[in-house]
Amino acid sequence: MQGRIVSGEEIDVDDLVGSIAASPKYRVLDEATIERVARQVAATGSARLDKRVRRELHHVLAAYHLSRFSLPTVDRLVAAIGRGASDEAVRAGCSEVLSWHATTRERYPLLSEGYYERLFAVTGAPRTVADLAAAVHPFEWRWTQLPAESSYVAYDINRTFVVAADRYLRAEGAGRAEQRDLLVEPPIESVDLALFLMTYHCLEQQLPGAGWRVIERSPGRWSAVSLPVASLGNRQRARFGILAGELEARLTESGRRYLVQEWETERLYLIEQPAPTGAGG
Repeated sequence: MQGRIVSGEEIDVDDLVGSIAASPKYRVLDEATIERVARQVAATGSARLDKRVRRELHHVLAAYHLSRFSLPTVDRLVAAIGRGASDEAVRAGCSEVLSWHATTRERYPLLSEGYYERLFAVTGAPRTVADLAAAVHPFEWRWTQLPAESSYVAYDINRTFVVAADRYLRAEGAGRAEQRDLLVEPPIESVDLALFLMTYHCLEQQLPGAGWRVIERSPGRWSAVSLPVASLGNRQRARFGILAGELEARLTESGRRYLVQEWETERLYLIEQPAPTGAGG
């Protein structure tokens, strides 16, 4: 961390971040996220800064709300994998975890309808995957049907998700999870596919341009980015229609090729990252 935030008056950022990070509600967040939000809010003025930062962090947490969470349930699933439980039993345990989050709960029926098969038909079956803002997405791993030698690394700002995903991925021998704020420290190790599912719109609503920054810095040769289309009122549909138009305009302007796959609950953009400058034959 860096000294003080100056915004009309000097405020010690270390003290502010430390105080918020120690609170029961926000201690699951990466401290880098708390500092980022604090600096973002302070840039608009210092009045009632602590309260305003906490309000913004509340919105950050609300975007990843779980209907319930049980680490013992995850541990029982991990133990079952260790005992060599049947694929059916493991998938049943994973489906329970997926039901805790709205986006994975909505996507779950699509998994048996060829969600990942259609995705990989465009990108090719990836050997390395980075799951950006993963939440509980990693528990879909068995439905990807990726080979055992593939590598799956999940990133999230919420320690709750990271602990659960890390235990599961390691039990499967599939990879690991890491707490990281993508806007502060984006992954730099190249991968075949980066998943950025149902999060672009959340970041754009919190900070315009933030979702696009993640796509620009994506470590994937391909990036899979999705927007919601279900469970929306007319006003929300109009807003997400605008976001989709903005995303498509940015993709075209940046020279990125992309394809769109429509599903009942989400619109999936499969984006091919441009070749590095000077690359080619």
